[in-house]
Amino acid sequence: MERLTPATSPEHDAANARQSLVNTIAAIHPQLVGWRIADALRRNVPSQLKALRIPGAQFAWAIGDRPPRSWCAGDASRGRPLSAATRFRVASLSKPLAAMVTLRLVDLGLLSLDEPVRNLIGDDLPGVLPGVLDRVTPRLLLCHAAGFAERHAPHLVPDAGGTLEDAIHGRLGEQFIPSPEFEPGTATKYAGTNYVLLQRAIERRTGRGFGDLAAELVLKPAGLPSSSFEPHAAASLAGVEHDREGKPMPHQWTPCQASSGLTTTASDLVQFGREVLRSAGGRGGVLPQNLARLMLSPQPAVLPSSTFTLGFSIPPRQNTLCLSQGSVRPGLRGVLRLFPGANLVFAGLVNGETGDEVLRPLCGLCSDIASRIGPSALTPHRPTPQREAAPSSPPP
Repeated sequence: MERLTPATSPEHDAANARQSLVNTIAAIHPQLVGWRIADALRRNVPSQLKALRIPGAQFAWAIGDRPPRSWCAGDASRGRPLSAATRFRVASLSKPLAAMVTLRLVDLGLLSLDEPVRNLIGDDLPGVLPGVLDRVTPRLLLCHAAGFAERHAPHLVPDAGGTLEDAIHGRLGEQFIPSPEFEPGTATKYAGTNYVLLQRAIERRTGRGFGDLAAELVLKPAGLPSSSFEPHAAASLAGVEHDREGKPMPHQWTPCQASSGLTTTASDLVQFGREVLRSAGGRGGVLPQNLARLMLSPQPAVLPSSTFTLGFSIPPRQNTLCLSQGSVRPGLRGVLRLFPGANLVFAGLVNGETGDEVLRPLCGLCSDIASRIGPSALTPHRPTPQREAAPSSPPP
């Protein structure tokens, strides 16, 4: 993110030394960490947005138990400034929150992580043999080890009808039908289909809509006032997506809420991340500590090479432990990163197709700062798998 100079020049060496000193100082105290992130945002992001034809960006971060801080630049859409309260349709950033909804149901005794999903969703999936569903569990769905191929969630215009069942049964297009690709529990591969089926399982087990259930079990208890899983989130409440030329794209929605249906802000995402770390550290929070730690630990334990937890992934080539989830939606890029060892959470939302170029160096900066703070008791461990008894009958 710093101004580039030749790799062998004295200026380059001095810049590296200065940067290292600043980051080391920033790691000493939470307030200085926040200052370092805000300084990088102010110096770099406005020029990046202009060069990449991106209308605006929204960021938030928190260190320790300090409240989230936010920083914004540019416009939500033409003539409408982007603020910390601007809500975005954040696609795959829905998945960590859906994972917490699932774990809340486990805590309430309404769901087991290791029961066959056939008990939950039935046999009526086109192209999926019933025997496959006997070997798929909510745990495998949550950590992308259920064996399904990637199927992007359908995005529909506001007036178009459509339900989760329509997507699953191909009535919105055959490309959305869940399709097995490998034997459940033998490998991991990221696939939004897993969370589509998870939503169906939750709604059938509880008899309630996913959005209402998420609000009751996670969004309200975790203090996320700007977040919702409304199927038809009003366009006036959300940041508008833009193409590579900076032109606004049409408003779209999806019935696949657990996979891609969250509308939220960067500040709410950071607050959610803090809630995960609080729970995992035994400092209160929405989840009991043992379940929260599953969101920080590679799953399933029988796959030593797994880099997926329940709701997050562990990016490779990091210099400190990092839990991550990204968002790639037409006209939007986003990221949520948790650094348990440093108790640092960072989120960014950029309303343009080239937003990754803005987010990537900021994620690198946070990783560098977090690595200097050091590990803590929150560092994930690989737990011994413990199977749970499935509920004897669905709740009323």
